[in-house]
Amino acid sequence: MTDKENAEERKESERVEEYLEEIRRAEENSEECTTTTLAKKLKITPASVTEMLRKLRRDGYIEYEPYGDVHLTARGRAVGKSVLDRHRVAEEFLRMLGLNEEEIHDEACKLEHALSDKVFLALSEHLKELGGVVPLSALKEGEKGVIVRIDTDLICMGRGHGYGCSENALKRLADLGFTPKTEVEVKRIAPFGGPVEVTLRGTTVCIGRRFAEGILVRKTGSADNVSR
Repeated sequence: MTDKENAEERKESERVEEYLEEIRRAEENSEECTTTTLAKKLKITPASVTEMLRKLRRDGYIEYEPYGDVHLTARGRAVGKSVLDRHRVAEEFLRMLGLNEEEIHDEACKLEHALSDKVFLALSEHLKELGGVVPLSALKEGEKGVIVRIDTDLICMGRGHGYGCSENALKRLADLGFTPKTEVEVKRIAPFGGPVEVTLRGTTVCIGRRFAEGILVRKTGSADNVSR
């Protein structure tokens, strides 16, 4: 295979990843995902989107019918989640480097395709040690954090990875007030994997440990800071 052919293959692979990433993002947020919405988000023509969706369906990544919603298969969800996780780690890394928010997304889009599994895992662990995004369940009593996103794969683990589980988990948490950019404070953690009691939006609620593990937050205050 020539260098030109290799470059074209890499470019096509990145296009596939970008689509699966965007579909996964819509799935996480319980947003409608159609040819029209994808065209707007990816800033390309509906005709181009339709062509790619047919390819993704043929390759087993999505379930899709013309003029209908797009849903990921297990295979597509695995790839979409992997790319989206890399994008988010890249964003966190770039944010720590001091890049402005206007640049971060575009630069992360470039990095997400270049991170190997080894580098991705190492960078993820390093960011956690530096106080990056962590599960709500990792906070101690008295600590605060701002919700970054809900990872329904963690919540639904062991209960099937179907679209229904993800959709129901997001709706249940949203009804309780667990939405991105909301500040939460851990009040009490029950022993032996029991529920976590938190306050948010002026209300105290208890959620199961599995849900707390899937709510990813950026820590904003420590128990020591709160007690002062």
